[in-house]
Amino acid sequence: MSNTIILRGEGLQKEAAAAASITPGHLIQVNGAGTLQVHGAAAGSAQKAFAIENEVIGNGIDVVYTVGENVIYSVLQPGAEVNAFVAAGVTVTAGDFLESAGDGTLRKVATSAATANTSRASVIAQATETVVAGGSDARVRVTIL
Repeated sequence: MSNTIILRGEGLQKEAAAAASITPGHLIQVNGAGTLQVHGAAAGSAQKAFAIENEVIGNGIDVVYTVGENVIYSVLQPGAEVNAFVAAGVTVTAGDFLESAGDGTLRKVATSAATANTSRASVIAQATETVVAGGSDARVRVTIL
């Protein structure tokens, strides 16, 4: 597994304070207070924004951002490849379309027949590898859509 979050491609890098603990690779969102939290709405519309490692101070992908700490994140363009998370107990297969699981991780899209704008906006990425997450969240390589 890679030791970086953005594997291929680029995005717009930003920074904001953490409202809660955030691990690089989590799908994140800006809350009403202007701070960052993990994306909290399962299957909800989401910006394609992921927390990335703070390589400026030598932190790797497993170093968790704490409350109040500035989180470096990237809003990614379609085609970028990211080292994201799937939740414990979830299996994804290469080619599966993924959406927010509501806790910063991704899950398989519940239905591919989305017709509402909000349903279409919930699809974040496509898995590029097969991963079986056991008793804890697991990293998965995805392509941003």
